[in-house]
Amino acid sequence: ENAFQQEFALLSRIKHPSIVAGYDYHGRDNLLGPAYSLELVGGPSLLELHRSQPGRFDLLILQICQILEFVHLQGIVHCDLKPDNFKVSCGQEDSKLSVVKLLDFGLAESVELIKESKIKGTLDYMAPEILRSQAYSYPADLYSLGVILYELVSGGLPFTAADPAILISRVLEEEPEP
Repeated sequence: ENAFQQEFALLSRIKHPSIVAGYDYHGRDNLLGPAYSLELVGGPSLLELHRSQPGRFDLLILQICQILEFVHLQGIVHCDLKPDNFKVSCGQEDSKLSVVKLLDFGLAESVELIKESKIKGTLDYMAPEILRSQAYSYPADLYSLGVILYELVSGGLPFTAADPAILISRVLEEEPEP
């Protein structure tokens, strides 16, 4: 229940048109566990939109950078940036009407409250310092953003492996293909 309360409190604190809005929190009662309601965000994920309409890339990435700047200026590290956590509400045919929304703040932390390094996030997008259980901060999100950009430009992730241990080893020891 504490994790739900923390995520809802964070979403309530940071208001931005490109961040999913949190509405109501309901604590544990006799029948149900804790829950909260969020803004319903329609549209494709960032990767889905890019695959179908690659011409929108520059304006979408600019919005993502602006969202990330705002989140970091609030003292928050998202800790789980990946294409599926960005939804794009599309306007008509004009890409200027597309609005990127950042979702899923379940792993986000206040940079001031990060006391110990915990391995968390989506493995393909995790920064090396998190994989090494080292202290992390805003640069961990920037690493994840770099992986997203690499994936959008190249069509694949910089490192892949079916075995998580091999994937971690590749991230920590190898350079991605250009």
